[in-house]
Amino acid sequence: MAGADKVQRATDDAPLPKDGAIPVASNVSRGGYSLTAHLPGPVLSGFNPVENPRIGLFVIVEDTELGRQSITVGDELNWFIDPSTWPTAVLTP
Repeated sequence: MAGADKVQRATDDAPLPKDGAIPVASNVSRGGYSLTAHLPGPVLSGFNPVENPRIGLFVIVEDTELGRQSITVGDELNWFIDPSTWPTAVLTP
């Protein structure tokens, strides 16, 4: 399951996507796993990829064996408050 959360200290809150609005797929192998998510346009409230094809992206995976894994920084660098700590994804058509 994938979802979103409000950004603390944001000047405005974007509407959160409904449960199930972000489809995900996974593949487990002997060496690990892969995870794919599709972000449909409606879940990206206010985002216009024509004007700016870059988007801040932060991912946390809750693994039952390995624990919590984030794509970059952990809680100690306040990722949940400061989106400038997030990596940037470049969207392609």
